Amino acid sequence: MPVCKNCRNKWTWTQSVMKQFTLRNGMICDYCKERQYLSSKSRYKNSILTALIAILLIVTISLFNLAIFPIFILIAMGVLLTLIITPFTMELYEQYPVIIQSSIVE
Repeated sequence: MPVCKNCRNKWTWTQSVMKQFTLRNGMICDYCKERQYLSSKSRYKNSILTALIAILLIVTISLFNLAIFPIFILIAMGVLLTLIITPFTMELYEQYPVIIQSSIVE
């Protein structure tokens, strides 16, 4: 579970899941009210997790030639699995992580 870098309080699973649905940049800590940001490493882990679940769903659907209802059930299970696992991969920072791009030397 993520830990606030400002007040060092550990967020609950429910808090972590609810914070994922914010549309703003960063998430407000419920304890100290300071803005926290997902680390680049955490974003990378979440992207890989989501991609793996999506690939697994696509392969399963194509291999078993399923009807439409089981496909919806599988997609719902994939979304639920992602929501359950994601809070465990969250890591927070006080500042927005800057992605440094390397310049191409001509």
